[in-house]
Amino acid sequence: MSLSQPGRLDDARNDHDEQPMLVVHTQTSQSLFRAEKEVGAPKLGIQDDDEGGAVNDGLKAHAHWEEELDDDQEPSADRGTQPDRVWVNTTDACAARRTATEPGADDADEVYDDDGDDEEDEDWDAVEDGHVETGTERRRRQKARRYVYVLTVVAGMGGFLFGYDTGVIGGAMLYIQPEFMLDSLMQEVVVSATVAGAMVAALFAGGLNNFFGRRITIMIACGVFVGGALVMASAAMVSVLVLGRVLVGIGIGFASMTVPIYIAEAAPEDIRGALVSTNVLMITTGQFVAYAVNAALASVPNQWRWMLGVAGVPALLQLLGMCFLPESPRYLLERGQQREALLVLQSARATDRIARLEMRRIQREIRRESAVRSDSPYWDLVTGPQHRRALIIGVGLQLFQQLCGINTVMYYSATILKAAGFESNSSALYFSMIIAAANMLMTLVAIFFVDRVGRKPLLLLSLLGISGGLVVLMIAFGLGTVSEFSTWLALAGQVFYIVAFAPGMGPMPWTVNSEIYQLSVRAAGNSLATASNWTANLLVSMTFLSIAELNQALPWLVYLVFTALAFFFVLFLM
Repeated sequence: MSLSQPGRLDDARNDHDEQPMLVVHTQTSQSLFRAEKEVGAPKLGIQDDDEGGAVNDGLKAHAHWEEELDDDQEPSADRGTQPDRVWVNTTDACAARRTATEPGADDADEVYDDDGDDEEDEDWDAVEDGHVETGTERRRRQKARRYVYVLTVVAGMGGFLFGYDTGVIGGAMLYIQPEFMLDSLMQEVVVSATVAGAMVAALFAGGLNNFFGRRITIMIACGVFVGGALVMASAAMVSVLVLGRVLVGIGIGFASMTVPIYIAEAAPEDIRGALVSTNVLMITTGQFVAYAVNAALASVPNQWRWMLGVAGVPALLQLLGMCFLPESPRYLLERGQQREALLVLQSARATDRIARLEMRRIQREIRRESAVRSDSPYWDLVTGPQHRRALIIGVGLQLFQQLCGINTVMYYSATILKAAGFESNSSALYFSMIIAAANMLMTLVAIFFVDRVGRKPLLLLSLLGISGGLVVLMIAFGLGTVSEFSTWLALAGQVFYIVAFAPGMGPMPWTVNSEIYQLSVRAAGNSLATASNWTANLLVSMTFLSIAELNQALPWLVYLVFTALAFFFVLFLM
């Protein structure tokens, strides 16, 4: 939308209303609608280049132009000699509204954007919505999209690493347990060490993001992850193995907090949602690849060392890739680095005009957030009655996501299948791939349906399906004897569970938490919710085997109770 030409306020008066009427110049019908909506009729007279008329007849008589300019002609540079004109920057419709309605607008000298970069104010033309794209412009747009896709894939490797570690440990434990003669408690410690590391790292990830920036934080995460993979692969004692798992968890904690932010701040608005959702898809893809690697390495000497050590390869590739990617434009603008931010946006946007428009939009968001930022957001979030319901919903969804038992299925998938009757390690690993494939495919379904079906219906349907899968698993392990029927029933229960979980309880808690908090406490709310998720994850992964030793059907009954509570929580509180 463009407010690209000056109008004379003293001539643009309504016969029945002495309020000033701001006259603006637009180029397309879409811009006309948006200009009228944002600046505010009836104080708006709009002349359309293509039609030569006004948006509505009631304003047509009052539409007056001080001077006619060609499309490629700049307004006069001598703005100081025209005190009776109000100059409105192309990117700030809100400024136009304020100027036209504030007392004394008739005597206003000039209005510019307040981004502090006067050199960029020369771009008075808007993005032409109805413009026929030339070959050069098309190539520029395609190049910008390729750049954004490469950035998303490289940054999204952080999600891939998260998923890979979640999936690989289940297969590796089949070989780690007999080598180190681990009891159930030590198995739980090895599996949960990564979760503990991630939980601690998540507490510091926000500070690292603010101090070093998104790009450097992701690179730190990669470096820590590579170091953890090497420590795990070379571990001669279980304590060293646990140390490596903690290091990997720290890398995952940094990446899981930073990657979605980095992608969201670099992606164009029209594909931002899809690209951020790609991070979730990368997590499930990493889980599937981990199961495939486990199956492929099942007969190789020192299987578990290779399984855990291979994780360092994609982490190293991501580290190298991030060396060639820029910092996020929002972080640069928060640090006052306007030129650097504009260069990043120009590389990732179809035209320089779009890049400048978005840069100014980000600057306005930063100013707005600074105006409402709280000095004690955590205290306000916990004690403020206006935030209480959002906090309960956000934290509750993250807790229930884990208390439904999802990471039991993912961390201990192969162990569960062996207990169900799959005798060889290789067969348990191969059938685990079915579970991971179902998870990945249903995540694609979630990306497609989330904005079509809605959050609450997806959550309720997901919880009903999870309940069904848990009932099947409870029956399979409650029969008392292992049989061919119980073996296949256990596999069916796990697949059914994952198919129900992936499109609803998988992504929706994260989506809802990104939407429900007021701006002044948004960061604090997401931080508390994420910490709740990791805490519940640690609790589940640390107790599954111990509960199963009491009764193999008991864990599934416990998760079923929490799933039922989650259903009523969503039904009555959301």
